[in-house]
Amino acid sequence: MLADVVRIALDEGQRAVTDIRTKADEIIQYIDSQLSQLITNFSGWWEGDAYNAFLEDWNATKAVFRSKIYDEIIAYSNNLDTAVKSQSEQDISNAGAIKIN
Repeated sequence: MLADVVRIALDEGQRAVTDIRTKADEIIQYIDSQLSQLITNFSGWWEGDAYNAFLEDWNATKAVFRSKIYDEIIAYSNNLDTAVKSQSEQDISNAGAIKIN
C-alpha cells in the first residue's frame, strides 16, 4: 500500500498564509469601525435601559470577542505556515539526498 503523497506549492502556500493574516487584521478593523458604529447607531431606534445594557455589554466584551476571533484565525495561519515550512525543509532534504555522478 502506498502512502499518501503530500505536496504543497510553497509560493502559493506562503501567499495563503499572508492572505489569511491580512484578513484577520481586516476583521479586527471591521469590528472596531463598522460593527461598532452599527451598534452605536442602534441608539437612533432603541432607547432606554435595555439599549444601555446592550451597549455596555458590547463594550465590555468587544476586546475578548476581537481577541478570540483574531487568535483563532492566526492559529490556522500558523498551522498552514508550519505545513509550508515542513514541505520546504523536506524539499531541501530531498535535494541534498540526490547525488549526481
